[in-house]
Amino acid sequence: MVAEALVSSYGGLVEVRSQERVSYLVEVQRQVLVCQYVNCLANGSKDVLEAFEAISMPDLEVLAVGCQGQCNMGSTVRVLPDETWYCRVKPDDVPMILQQHLLGGKPVERLLHPRLHAQFW
Repeated sequence: MVAEALVSSYGGLVEVRSQERVSYLVEVQRQVLVCQYVNCLANGSKDVLEAFEAISMPDLEVLAVGCQGQCNMGSTVRVLPDETWYCRVKPDDVPMILQQHLLGGKPVERLLHPRLHAQFW
């Protein structure tokens, strides 16, 4: 791993950090951010997170995150780098998000946040 290299200058540190970012981006192509803040938790986001964590894809990273500012639409799931926002997601929706969006490249329209994806409404 690049981080094990000895760094003797600030320029060297910048170079190591840059190489780490590039190698990280190669490994992880997509991130799924699942809100775990109070309102989303009350709407079952813990179960949604567990459903996403059960997916085994080498280029996918699933992260539990804090409030994403869409509390009235929880459980909120955000897919990066596409900036796709899903709202009111239930664990039963995860297989469709996986098949249609993460594998097929087409967002699941019925779960898209209406304010952030107005072109679908």
